[in-house]
Amino acid sequence: MANTPADESDILDRVNIYCRKLLFKPSYNVERRAVIRLTNPSERTISFKVKTTRLLLLYTKPSYGTVKPRRGIYIQVVFQKLRGDFDLRPDRLTICLCLVPRGKEKLRASKLWKTYTPRVMRRYTIDVEYDRAIEGTPPPPVPPPPPVPTTGRPKKKEAEDEEVEEDAE
Repeated sequence: MANTPADESDILDRVNIYCRKLLFKPSYNVERRAVIRLTNPSERTISFKVKTTRLLLLYTKPSYGTVKPRRGIYIQVVFQKLRGDFDLRPDRLTICLCLVPRGKEKLRASKLWKTYTPRVMRRYTIDVEYDRAIEGTPPPPVPPPPPVPTTGRPKKKEAEDEEVEEDAE
């Protein structure tokens, strides 16, 4: 019955995440995908959220979710195709787990994580590394935007004003 933090901690310790490290080959042509399996062998519903250190290129589907007792879920990790320079520094996925409080099983996982602070939470990290060989060719640099047109009447130059006065004489 997981009433104490120690009991909750024991339940979260039994959750299995079948991935320790991911290796992606960066590409300018295609996005890369990998799968992580998360299983819940306990009698309680758990919730998870996934955070990443490279938000614009590395994300997961789903980012939030719940796993019912004695069930599992596949989390898809997507590394988008490159759009510019890439620094090859290693990244990290962090999977945060908590028990869903009784009575909140119907609440969406994203709402649960934004409104509820679990008293016991587990974090699992997965290292993400990149192959040094980048596939494809980088796109050409984006040209600078055109200058912004001025609004209103153009101002006259002082030299033009003097010429007009001379013509009037």
